[in-house]
Amino acid sequence: MNVLGFVMIKLFFAIECVSCFVLMLVGLGMVEHVNNMVALAGGLLATVGVVGFVWFGVLFAREEI
Repeated sequence: MNVLGFVMIKLFFAIECVSCFVLMLVGLGMVEHVNNMVALAGGLLATVGVVGFVWFGVLFAREEI
């Protein structure tokens, strides 16, 4: 893989880390809502955000990619 491909993949992983972090923050903001369905959806969004943040953070930190 050339240098441009390496940089583009690392940039993609970094952008995904940031977007999953924002998704986690939005989900955590929804958890405190009065409606139970909104709170449940917020919990699900926060969970997906945490999992995605960890997943893409690990991929971003790997040196083989």
